[in-house]
Amino acid sequence: MLKIGLMVLQTSENFDLSILYLSIVLAIVFLFIGLSFTINKIKKIKRVLEVQAIKRNGELQGLFRGSYPVLKFNHNSEQVKVYSTPGGRNTPPCTYVCVTLSLPVSHHMRLYKEGFGSKIGKKLGMQDIQVGIDSFDRDIMVKGSDEFFIRNILTYGIQDLVLRIINNHRADIILDRNRLRIIVQKIVYDETTYDDLIDPALKIADQIKKAESKR
Repeated sequence: MLKIGLMVLQTSENFDLSILYLSIVLAIVFLFIGLSFTINKIKKIKRVLEVQAIKRNGELQGLFRGSYPVLKFNHNSEQVKVYSTPGGRNTPPCTYVCVTLSLPVSHHMRLYKEGFGSKIGKKLGMQDIQVGIDSFDRDIMVKGSDEFFIRNILTYGIQDLVLRIINNHRADIILDRNRLRIIVQKIVYDETTYDDLIDPALKIADQIKKAESKR
């Protein structure tokens, strides 16, 4: 009976070790698959942003393995950054186009799809603003700290750009102090979408500087 008990115990220990080894092997396999998937996504982003870097006379940074690349270039003496973040448990993946502007006064503005939420605007004390164009006011929420300044930004041409990128890409457009950001809640992998986000961002940035000059 003692021998049988020892054999059962040894068999049980061997079984437990087998399960442990199998769990370790599976964990390594899944980790490898996850890393490979992430690296392939980063390589895809890098290839597209390299084209943008050539087109806009910019440079890519953060090119070490496992890092999302960052495109940097200058537009009319203002620095522009384009990058993505993978997101996390409580945050979605996002792509950002950021333009740092040389403004003498801090401004706050947010443009987003109706019903998208307005927590940021409320925290900054921004008010709802309408520009008087039904097709724009119906679809786009405008919040800001200076109505006159924002109306000078939202010319007919800029309204068309805003409608296009918000309706097509669910973008969130934020001017916070001297930084303009266009944010989409997805990772962008194609050149056309980058153009759809970057080109309007540059035109909006130019118009912001024009509106500031009228103050």
